[in-house]
Amino acid sequence: MPITEDSDEKIGMEYMASDDKIRELIKNRAQDISSSCLVTSSQVWLKVKDLMTTDVAVVGPEQSMATAATVMADDSLSSLVVVDNGTVVGIITEKDFLERVVAKGKSILDMKVRDVMSYPVVSILPEATVLEAGQVVKDKHIKRLPVIDGDKKLVGIITQTDLIRVLTSYGMWREVAEIMTKDVATIQRDASVAEAASIMASRGISGIVVMQAEKIVGVLTERDFLKRVVPSTVTRPA
Repeated sequence: MPITEDSDEKIGMEYMASDDKIRELIKNRAQDISSSCLVTSSQVWLKVKDLMTTDVAVVGPEQSMATAATVMADDSLSSLVVVDNGTVVGIITEKDFLERVVAKGKSILDMKVRDVMSYPVVSILPEATVLEAGQVVKDKHIKRLPVIDGDKKLVGIITQTDLIRVLTSYGMWREVAEIMTKDVATIQRDASVAEAASIMASRGISGIVVMQAEKIVGVLTERDFLKRVVPSTVTRPA
């Protein structure tokens, strides 16, 4: 299976529906329902299958972690779904890399994907609504949901970014103040990378604000660790 899943940051890329496209999908879904039955709810929810990405980046559990991490870094992927004989057995994310490799001072040269991946995997069916998917993401504190069919085979993936974008189109939030985090983690610019990784891992956060005295000078994210640690550790195979 090709490794082709786009990262969360590539919101404007073709896999991600634009605001106009989302509104059109909502309109079409409402028309589909109203043409066949009486609509009794004021909200007609899109389904996971309407938004999921079907070209999913995958990796095997016995593959080298060095290879997986290098692919993620080079291709700006936030995750790889781990598949064994067609069945989803895990998922590896930037957070996993931070918490199980960087924060513990381990070398990816000595690890396999199964040593770092998260499992069992929380997944969802394509017929679930985006509201149901959003509730799962919220309750489980995860950012990605592999989509599986009735035979438990991988058919797609939907991300927190996808869900936020579509739920915002439903008017669920109006202002940043309604959903922003006020307890912001910070670290001084001259602190060590290990210290930053430890703070992020212990608090379960994906980024930390970098300060110089009282001034904000940058942000350090899980993606930064992946992109900077991997090139200094391995060379991607030809």
